[in-house]
Amino acid sequence: MIAASDPGRRLLQGLGTGLLLPATAAWSGHTLAAPSGRASITDGVHSGDVLKGRARCCGAVAIARRARVECETRPSLRRGHRVDGQMAVPAHDFTAHVDLGALPHDHDIL
Repeated sequence: MIAASDPGRRLLQGLGTGLLLPATAAWSGHTLAAPSGRASITDGVHSGDVLKGRARCCGAVAIARRARVECETRPSLRRGHRVDGQMAVPAHDFTAHVDLGALPHDHDIL
């Protein structure tokens, strides 16, 4: 069981919040509006494995696109680090994951 204060749990909560909050401003009903040409998040962000200094972020989209995560340790999000992952394709039900490595220890990841 993961304790509420566990760094891995905080990392996943931060990743989920960081990915979903900017997107929720555009929600209309049950549909997420995305800028033209961008994939919409249909099923939200799914957590993955969290290990010391590493994490995996998974999600599903409506059309084939490459998964991308931006993360940062400071609330300003001015120097976010972009990590590209797999292509979300029909063969995998439009789900993809991004492996985040070399994450700093003892920091919340936003």
